[in-house]
Amino acid sequence: MRDMPRGAGALLALLLSFAPAVAQAQSPPPELALAHREHAVIANIVAVSIAGGPAVPVTFDTGSSGLRILESAVGADVRRTDTHLREGYGDGTVLEGYLGYAAVAFPTRDGASVTTAPIAVHVVTKVSCRPDKPDCPGIGDGRAGVMGVDYGGRGHVFNPLAQLPAPLGDGFIVDLDPEAPRVILRRPEGERFRFGAMVADDPALWSGNGTSRTWKSDSLSACFSVDDAPVGCAPTVFDTGGSAMHFAPSASDGALPFGYLPEGQRVTMDVSDVFRLSFRSEGHHDVRIDPEPRANSGERFFRHFRVGFDAVNGRIGFERRQSSE
Repeated sequence: MRDMPRGAGALLALLLSFAPAVAQAQSPPPELALAHREHAVIANIVAVSIAGGPAVPVTFDTGSSGLRILESAVGADVRRTDTHLREGYGDGTVLEGYLGYAAVAFPTRDGASVTTAPIAVHVVTKVSCRPDKPDCPGIGDGRAGVMGVDYGGRGHVFNPLAQLPAPLGDGFIVDLDPEAPRVILRRPEGERFRFGAMVADDPALWSGNGTSRTWKSDSLSACFSVDDAPVGCAPTVFDTGGSAMHFAPSASDGALPFGYLPEGQRVTMDVSDVFRLSFRSEGHHDVRIDPEPRANSGERFFRHFRVGFDAVNGRIGFERRQSSE
């Protein structure tokens, strides 16, 4: 073998040292598979393993923050504390239990997994209903809990995806392709997405380890109309865990009574310079006129758009995935 020119060996070694990093940068990001629950409009069930326990199904909820899991589904490697936690949901469900610390593993679609360091989780020992909603659904048959992936800094527990090692914790994309619904663990970027900015949250509201940035995921304002009649604009949460799109009528509009819209009414949802969605109501629990001042995209929205959450820049991206009808 001929001698290499002076310096060539060092150059070759340098190039070889970069090769693994280049290959890693070009490898596709991990994806978490989503599954349907019975009678659901969209797939919003994801598998997680807590504290070395078995992988169990939980609701993937972009409208709340923190992992809340039944004690029976938690493995042995959990550090229990004496801090009591209580969380209520809009459907009337109330979860009570204690604050624990445990590693959380997410099985990926390729058969591998990604895992957090030990993070704060809400270990649930009691499920009940608010007195005004005694028939609340609870956690739901076959599910072991709720995984909230909102970036809002409220309470002791926080979005577990944000606590994956970088760059996996920098954001994610919800793609509810009917053939392969999934969560892609990467920040939305590029020309395909149109972005709306979130508002920075007050980190003092979150009493966790304080290392994750927090954002008000419901701070993006959307405007709604029904049959071309303007209804109004409101801060809107883009929520995989809320079944119905809902928004409040304007104070001067008495033509829209509270409740679900009849079949066939045209609903338009608009975020200026970001997206416009128009469709006809299906008449069975898909669009609701509600007195609550905060609006909700509902599950149906995710039929039409891929939705990306960029934790680094505090923005939500939208990519249309099919016709709006």
